[in-house]
Amino acid sequence: MAAMDVRRAWTLVGWIGVVLVVYFSLKPHPPELGIEQGDKIQHFAAYGGMMLWWVQLAATRASRMRTAAWLIALGVGLEIAQSFTGYREASLLDAGANTAGVLLGWALAPPRLPDFLALAGRLRARLGG
Repeated sequence: MAAMDVRRAWTLVGWIGVVLVVYFSLKPHPPELGIEQGDKIQHFAAYGGMMLWWVQLAATRASRMRTAAWLIALGVGLEIAQSFTGYREASLLDAGANTAGVLLGWALAPPRLPDFLALAGRLRARLGG
């Protein structure tokens, strides 16, 4: 698998993550952690994870800013969409948890944490790609 194929696979997995976030954000009874305000932890972790995932593809500060803006807009947009479902409601605190997760994902991005995309490419090359 060439480096471009690793990027394509990384992108595909990222889009699967986005689809899952949209699905769980709009379904009637999403899974719960069973602790008070546990949904805020879920929001924070989901958006932090998505940002950390997508930022691997964003090499420049400008592209990281676009990625963060897109994910924050997704979080706010989904909160607004929930208010139209009839079974969910929008929450400013959820939107804040989403945004905080995005900011943490950016803060942890390379060079602070390893470049996971580059590691995946090297692993694939070692395995015969």
